[in-house]
Amino acid sequence: MSEILTPPEEINDLVSDYRKQLDYFAYSVDFPPTLFQEPDHMMLKAADPMDFAEKVREIKPWTDNEEVAFMELDWRFLAMAHLAVPYVLAPSKHVDWLEIMEPKDAEGYDFIGVEYASFYYPDISKAEKLLAARSINVERLHDEPRQWRWLNVVMNNAGQELRISDTKLIEVVEQEIEDGTARLI
Repeated sequence: MSEILTPPEEINDLVSDYRKQLDYFAYSVDFPPTLFQEPDHMMLKAADPMDFAEKVREIKPWTDNEEVAFMELDWRFLAMAHLAVPYVLAPSKHVDWLEIMEPKDAEGYDFIGVEYASFYYPDISKAEKLLAARSINVERLHDEPRQWRWLNVVMNNAGQELRISDTKLIEVVEQEIEDGTARLI
């Protein structure tokens, strides 16, 4: 008897919850649909190191070659997985990269669950203008060493966000592996 592998239910539920929040936010602020054309990845924040390990273990069978890239970022672990079976983020829009991150150690609130989805858009300045034209508040961020820029938009009071980035996660992962700051496990 063969066992049918089903996606991890808890992660599916977290993605579904995020998708509902994203749909509501996009509708309520009339978010520019051109910025949603190319979903890049989602970021799932674990509750603690044990939860992080469990989520990575659960998602690993759903990755290409059952490999996950690991790196340390700001004193916490980050796992980046290319999913063999993508998640539906919006009608006819799929995302096939998932990041899983340990929470911050600092006291205070840290969102647990799907914290954000990132969408690729090569012209950050143009994206910023499109959002400003609709009075959508954004924070422009930059990762200097990687020459990676993104716009961060807070969607709700819970702390969920969406991001518009000029760099795809695959580019970051490949560079981190090449530099030796990340490794495949």
